[in-house]
Amino acid sequence: MAEVAPAAAPAPAAEAAPAKAPAKKKKAASASKTTKKAGPSASELIVKAVKESKERKGLSLAAIKKDLVARGYDVEHNSAHVRRALKSLVQKGALVHTTGTGASGSFKAAKPAENICLHIELTPLSVYVIIIIHLLSNKVAEVFHLFINFKSFLGQFK
Repeated sequence: MAEVAPAAAPAPAAEAAPAKAPAKKKKAASASKTTKKAGPSASELIVKAVKESKERKGLSLAAIKKDLVARGYDVEHNSAHVRRALKSLVQKGALVHTTGTGASGSFKAAKPAENICLHIELTPLSVYVIIIIHLLSNKVAEVFHLFINFKSFLGQFK
């Protein structure tokens, strides 16, 4: 008679399931954030370089980059920042684009806008003209304030 081998005991369920990989640790939130480097930004250095230049027609992009390198700015790795800063400075009005388009060409420092003050002698007729101009330009709130001030203004001429 053949001997029958005893049946093996069933394995526990925990051993049958594959072992789970340990959960990955998340990086610290502060480590993933970039910190601002010390020192002036590219746009501040560009404005300073253009204002200090003696060139009548302004500085070219290559001359600006040379000046930034002389000031210690890493232009090789940050050339996109330089181009973006130039475009934004032109758009803001800090620089004037004398030649070229985009970030190429020459750039001059913009002249500060002068406050133009018109000295108008206020008479009842000039106030009427101002009110009509505001009405034509659809500035209703300003017209309301002008009418209120106009009553006190006319009191001066009585």
